[in-house]
Amino acid sequence: MIYNKDFWCIAHETGERLPEPVWPLLQAFRYPDGSRGFWVRRDYTVEFIFRGILWRMTIKAGYDTDGASKPRIFWTLIGDPLRLEIGIASLIHDILYCAHHPAWPLGLTNLLLLEIIQASGGNWAYRNACHKAVQAGGWACWHKTPEQLAKYRPMLITSQTLPAD
Repeated sequence: MIYNKDFWCIAHETGERLPEPVWPLLQAFRYPDGSRGFWVRRDYTVEFIFRGILWRMTIKAGYDTDGASKPRIFWTLIGDPLRLEIGIASLIHDILYCAHHPAWPLGLTNLLLLEIIQASGGNWAYRNACHKAVQAGGWACWHKTPEQLAKYRPMLITSQTLPAD
């Protein structure tokens, strides 16, 4: 994916595609175990073309994320999970892991992470290192209880259409 070709962040106020990737508004907090987390403070929307379908995904305000559910050991290789090249991809990847959207099984969700890192400016080595890290440890975060699914599913709104040429 390439930003402004097949991936876009959407302006909250106008609904228009933005010329450059932008961060959602986040509020830092601590989970009960002491690890860092972030609340999405305002709805965050992206559009992207993936496998010939134009997707629009909105992550609702109130969604909480750790920035990237990857083992801390990989942070030395990949860097801070809030780095732009992984941050946007991680947010989308995390909500798909939490909501278990029927169109996005585990393998496809991991592939989307790889593509969005590229659209956000990550080079080949960086995005593949991130992808390998999530393949190595992400499966442990995939499994959710019915209570967790009930909490997270309403926080993801999706639509899909065929892209206009």
